[in-house]
Amino acid sequence: YICQRLAERGCTRAADVGCGAGRYDLLLLQKMPELHLLCIDRSVEMLRHLTEHLREAGIDRFQPVQTGVDELRLKDNSLDAVFTFNAIHHFDFPAFIRNASRALRTRGQIFIYTRTPEQNAKSVWGQYFPGFLDKEQRLYSQDQMRTWVEASGCVLSNVETFQFTRRATVARLLQQAHARHYSTLSLYETQEFAEALQTFERNIQSQCNSSDAVVWDDENVLLVIESQPSN
Repeated sequence: YICQRLAERGCTRAADVGCGAGRYDLLLLQKMPELHLLCIDRSVEMLRHLTEHLREAGIDRFQPVQTGVDELRLKDNSLDAVFTFNAIHHFDFPAFIRNASRALRTRGQIFIYTRTPEQNAKSVWGQYFPGFLDKEQRLYSQDQMRTWVEASGCVLSNVETFQFTRRATVARLLQQAHARHYSTLSLYETQEFAEALQTFERNIQSQCNSSDAVVWDDENVLLVIESQPSN
């Protein structure tokens, strides 16, 4: 979908803010051979993994940038697109939009891929991990994000919902939980987490089918934002 939105731009300069280890960046750079990408993250370790990951894939059209979103200063009128994937709940949303929109060239676009509280409740973690929804209070509702975009002077040009059927073994889900694969799990105290983990295992065991797998639907939303054209 993003590739289609940017197809007419040809050579595209963009930034991924909160890029992590580069899982989404690899896909973008593979699908868009004229994309040049700033990969921005606070974590030095994540950027190290990203650099190794992309170079192993033979990709050099990227520049890692180590900074937090609060300190981020993108050059004005320098980018065709700004992305953030599953990270916006860590940011001050209005400040991010202001910063990103200043960096956009004419007809530039901001793509925010995230999950709303309602979508989070449908995930395997929201359904079966005790306290998960109470702990995760950082996610923004679609109405909140729409209000902030409109207040910024930008235009929310489209909202797309994506649904994916997921399938995982109990062992895989427990491995992810033990590793605190989602940042929400880091919000639990040690004893609280141990007790919740035991209940989670019982809950997902009860949902297993004959192949010892749990099946659920994940849902995410993609906001496409355009800077307001000059008069």
